[in-house]
Amino acid sequence: MKRFSISVKTAIIISIIFLFGIAFYCFMPFEKSRRTVEQFQLSESDRPSFGAAVINILPPESGEPIASFTVEIAKTPFQQVYGLSFVKSLPENQGMLFLYNTPRRVAFWMKNTFIPLDILFLDENFEVVQIKRSAQPHDETLIPSEKEIMAVLEINARLARKLGIRSGCRIVINSI
Repeated sequence: MKRFSISVKTAIIISIIFLFGIAFYCFMPFEKSRRTVEQFQLSESDRPSFGAAVINILPPESGEPIASFTVEIAKTPFQQVYGLSFVKSLPENQGMLFLYNTPRRVAFWMKNTFIPLDILFLDENFEVVQIKRSAQPHDETLIPSEKEIMAVLEINARLARKLGIRSGCRIVINSI
């Protein structure tokens, strides 16, 4: 049998490289562009501009739209963090649509939000898969999606129930 021998010097060098690798992996940020909600300093005067669209909500069984909204579109991380923060009122036919590039789990909260909202989570087919009804202003409790979603629609609280919006309804974006 042949014996393998490693010099002490080689073993020390390999150990140091291994430890540096672990330290780099554990402590170096991999995505500096990702920022947590707390890192954004939100103020009422710095509200970003948003795109706009008209959307229709179709019932699961198809047919005529059961509702139509003019929505602001939040696509960028900063727009999405800002959302409806500092908005004091929202007309009944308006809302905010958060669009994501890929399906993902998300969580919302109501910090800096002054109006109660219904939060509708939409899958990759823009079908409503979850509704958080009457999220309360200034509540910092996280409202997570139950599965991966592609978009979220925020509208005035109790409006989803009033209009008959439920799981299975589909959102159609008419114009952006």
